[in-house]
Amino acid sequence: EMIQFLIDENGLTKSQLAKQLKVSRQLVTDILNYRRNISKTMVNKLAERFCLNPSAFSKPYKLKNSKPKKIRQTA
Repeated sequence: EMIQFLIDENGLTKSQLAKQLKVSRQLVTDILNYRRNISKTMVNKLAERFCLNPSAFSKPYKLKNSKPKKIRQTA
């Protein structure tokens, strides 16, 4: 929610933010849609881009649609 707020407040698109952070647009989309965790590297990039303390982006959150990995059974 914080990242989406900052994107909106700064008049950015996901593509523009991705270019500025030198990451894929898909990564930004996945983070915004709670499909991927934010890495330490990404936390630092976001903190630098938006001039905020890294702890603003380090809060734990639950991922959506996280499916448990299937275990292959051998015969």
